[in-house]
Amino acid sequence: MKPRFGLYVGYLEEDSDDLRQQLQNILQRGDGEIIEEFIEDDFKHYPQLKNALQVAQDSQAILLTPTFDRLQFSLNALAQIVASRVKVIVADDPLMLDERQNIVLIKRMNTMAQTALAEHSRKVSDGLKRAKKAGKKFGPPKGSSNNKLAGMANLAKAEKFRETIRPIIADLKSKGAVSLNDIARGLEARNVPTAKGGSKWYASSVRNVTKGEEK
Repeated sequence: MKPRFGLYVGYLEEDSDDLRQQLQNILQRGDGEIIEEFIEDDFKHYPQLKNALQVAQDSQAILLTPTFDRLQFSLNALAQIVASRVKVIVADDPLMLDERQNIVLIKRMNTMAQTALAEHSRKVSDGLKRAKKAGKKFGPPKGSSNNKLAGMANLAKAEKFRETIRPIIADLKSKGAVSLNDIARGLEARNVPTAKGGSKWYASSVRNVTKGEEK
């Protein structure tokens, strides 16, 4: 393993001295310094990852994390890393010790995660179509008290979808997308499915995803 020099930002999935030692083991042969450490507290939105990436950007540092086991399956987390363009080193993966090559692997993971999401959406859509064709009815009975709960669940689902797509939109903006139509075309080019699993994006659907960001 080559000696490490320069500035690093530590990112941990839990408060663990064992994980911190893994990071120190990576740096021990060189003259690298961990300038700040972040411990994740929300594995849905990854706010501490966002903070760590921002510090790494501002300091021109490298993100150093003990493992990529959880991150590699989160489209939200992967999209944040790709959009930030921050170099990453993963301590427990020999294939991800070279920060110059890791961005290629992470972009590939991001593409695979997007493909998996699109495939899942397609299967759900196909299953619903088959069930409806067979005469199955969905949702609570008319007038049921469950209608309110169903509405709340739909709102939560919509917000989760927006949180997934927003980092991708941020990356498109950083690459020159200006208008809502530009972003829509960029999402289509990346094969990002819409909230209903479709492939066609419109300016109005992009606006629905981005609304409230300025607040």
